[in-house]
Amino acid sequence: MVQSAIGKKSDKSDMYTMVLEAAERRRDTDMLTRLHGVPNGDLVAVEARYHRSKNCYVKYIKLQKLDVNQQEGSEKQAVKVTVGKLISEFHSPIIDDNQVFLLTRIKKRFIELLKEEGVEGADEYRTERLKKQLSKEWQDISFIPQPGMSDLVCSNKVSVGEALKKAHELVMVLKEEESDTVGDILEDSTEECIIHQAVGILRRRIEAVKDIKGEYHSPGETSAEELKKWTDPLLYKTVCWLTNKELFDEAADVSGDDPILPCLSIACDIITQAVPVASPKHLSLAVHLHHEYGSRKLIDVMHSHGYCISYTQLRQFLTSASEHVDARQEPTFTKSYIPPEIVPKNQGGQLIVAAADNWDHNERTVDGKRTTHAMTSFCTKKN
Repeated sequence: MVQSAIGKKSDKSDMYTMVLEAAERRRDTDMLTRLHGVPNGDLVAVEARYHRSKNCYVKYIKLQKLDVNQQEGSEKQAVKVTVGKLISEFHSPIIDDNQVFLLTRIKKRFIELLKEEGVEGADEYRTERLKKQLSKEWQDISFIPQPGMSDLVCSNKVSVGEALKKAHELVMVLKEEESDTVGDILEDSTEECIIHQAVGILRRRIEAVKDIKGEYHSPGETSAEELKKWTDPLLYKTVCWLTNKELFDEAADVSGDDPILPCLSIACDIITQAVPVASPKHLSLAVHLHHEYGSRKLIDVMHSHGYCISYTQLRQFLTSASEHVDARQEPTFTKSYIPPEIVPKNQGGQLIVAAADNWDHNERTVDGKRTTHAMTSFCTKKN
């Protein structure tokens, strides 16, 4: 039985590729030497044949798959046995004595038991995965989250307040003993978990920002000082520490300093993407770009990168602003609109005289150059 060259099937199901992968999994050096000597995997060119029809080929491939499944099954069984040992070890102190443990301490012991079972990659076992397995196998315990720290593990009969109190006492004892393992117990085992907990704290604070229903930010709220008040202070401080090494090394408190505009802008972008709530910066930047350039494409590009509101939202704001001004004006008997700041004399107003006309200069020159066409206006107020 022969097989053509590789590269003609996108699912890599040709015979050469499957035999090569099976040989690599088996570490079959003889087979690998033969296969690597086939130019471009063209089994037809070298007249490769398999005896006993296709049975040998199927057995070679299928047997290795069974070995892989057996390996995965043995690993799952080892993990299950280790979880059972862990529950037996901590059952009495947690359930009978109502003791409280940090999840990181339980995970540390779990990894030690995994290594005793000979499981490869035990150090890479994730905390959340262990937490799910304990919740499934051990119905008598509860997990109490702590912002910025490892979860507490205790009996579900223990109240949250009592668990937190016992955890605090445990930390105090460890500090008094100046134990070298305090950092290992208080910190999670992976940087990813620590970052996830820190982000959780920031998200809870960001989600407290409420949208302004039916209103837009006022011009006064678009200043740097007001924008800093609108931004969550801890998020702003985090961005400053993250982007400025000097501030980070000093653990500087930037809350009382003048706003650092780039950091303030990044914090506003994060809030707007997370909630989402259009910050005063996103509204004012879109209005400014519209006034300066009048380009829809520019505003859409800036919006696609998260720097300002969309052009559609901008048009809604401009329509709302014009309707707001229009609602404050009253039509006269000539059907013209007068700003509310201008009132009749009998209501305390003052006489205003204004005139405006075109001013054209040298408009009759032969070449049409050096001419001026402008609007000249004059306004005065009489007491």
